[in-house]
Amino acid sequence: MATFSAYSDQQLLELVKNGDPDAYETLYRRHSPMMYRAAFYILRDEQACSDLVQDIFVWLWEKRRSLDISLLQPYLRTAVKFKVANLVRSGKIRDSFFEDLSRQPLEAGNSTEELIALSDLKLLVQQAIDALPARAREVFLLSREAHFSNREIAEQLGISVKAVEKQMTLSLRLIRAAIEPHLIELLLVSSAVGALHP
Repeated sequence: MATFSAYSDQQLLELVKNGDPDAYETLYRRHSPMMYRAAFYILRDEQACSDLVQDIFVWLWEKRRSLDISLLQPYLRTAVKFKVANLVRSGKIRDSFFEDLSRQPLEAGNSTEELIALSDLKLLVQQAIDALPARAREVFLLSREAHFSNREIAEQLGISVKAVEKQMTLSLRLIRAAIEPHLIELLLVSSAVGALHP
């Protein structure tokens, strides 16, 4: 494998257009960690993030001859955000994703755009929880904040385990429905801002 570490992204892209697998591998090694972190920041699912990064790079290789990318890093960051948005829109993310949003810390190392987006998402999750029907909210909070098992919730509330499961399913469905449209908007807005500030 040739050593391309000193090459710019533009130089590597030109080599990739001509079918150079070593240049492609160099781009992958250079950018996949950033892409994975960006996806993981939202999804918190290792396999989904790995698959997402792989999908983008496979697409990049398949379309290499027609690529017209002036700034690769912002392009890849935007591609990650669109892929994440598509996963959310398609419902192919785990239900706990929406619960996890409310517990994500606002970390000092995050960009201003990420902090604003996460803060907005946490607010949306809390509003969705607050809007749940009373029994569903009670079951959800006992499960997620008090960390009760379904059996413990059933005993505390005097209902069946099956009723607890139904209330949790209802809660997650309502939270998902309330957040999904806003999540996609926030991802797309932060994508546009991120493209302006690489």
